[in-house]
Amino acid sequence: MAKNNEIKANESTVNNEVTTINAFATGISSRLANILNRETKAVTTDNNGTEITTLSLNLQHKLANGAEKLEISNPLVIEAVERLQKLGDIETLTPSIKCVELARIANDVEAELGMKIDTFAYSVFNIQKKTALQYVRIGTYFYDSNGNMKSDKIPFLSTSQIIPLLARLGENGSLEEIESFFTPNEDGHSLLHGTDGANYIKKALKRYDSGELDCHGEELLTIAQKEARLAQERADRKAKKEAEKGSNNETKGDEELTPIDSFNVSLSRTLAGIDSLIAAYEVVIESKSMSENTIKAIEEPLHSIVEAVNIISEALNK
Repeated sequence: MAKNNEIKANESTVNNEVTTINAFATGISSRLANILNRETKAVTTDNNGTEITTLSLNLQHKLANGAEKLEISNPLVIEAVERLQKLGDIETLTPSIKCVELARIANDVEAELGMKIDTFAYSVFNIQKKTALQYVRIGTYFYDSNGNMKSDKIPFLSTSQIIPLLARLGENGSLEEIESFFTPNEDGHSLLHGTDGANYIKKALKRYDSGELDCHGEELLTIAQKEARLAQERADRKAKKEAEKGSNNETKGDEELTPIDSFNVSLSRTLAGIDSLIAAYEVVIESKSMSENTIKAIEEPLHSIVEAVNIISEALNK
């Protein structure tokens, strides 16, 4: 009786595995068929009795003349472009399935082999360890079991597009903040789009983090504020460069500096920081983040400090 139960259990396991494999194969076949059999996006119009077919293309990179779109009407070129687009979508499909499968087996691999999934993926499939870990996170939080996006608020994204977004996952893998980046405002604007490349996504997120853009991609800084920020960044770079230059020119240890050497080093560092201080003050004034009473209280002493440092510098250079 026990043997019969064991046989039935084994048969059940095999049947489940076959069902899973068949579902997997069916899912991939269906998605491939959807890609390969989708209708053309070319539009046919009548031009004085002559039919003209054109295909409008949104470019991945602007042309030298600034154009972001192209229209082609040569039938052979249209067919080739659409075949290449389909091949590109198939190439995008493969990594998404890898993410799903690696995420699915991560715990089982560690339980059976005592091996982390990144080591397993590198040893068996030659997938770099860092990439494998990223794939597991993507397969866990972004893709469903068929390799589609879990959230209907996020357009389908390739693995390369998702990687810059991994750091934006919330508690327990929440996609809430990421969803907000793709949600249009009343004007139809959003910070990110399904057609954005990985580099564009990185730059947009950087501008969002710096306070230049809101979650819909709208500008938050005025032209004056941008100029003030750039001035401060330039001043900071100059101060850093001067400090590094001063450090490289110091041939004596701090204990060996003469009093005049020590004074000159301190003064050079102070001068290097003056431009940064002024730029930062201008940003504060422009942003109106400081009360008028505070500005009045510090403005005169601040100008006195700057003037005094400049006078000292000029006296030493005579």
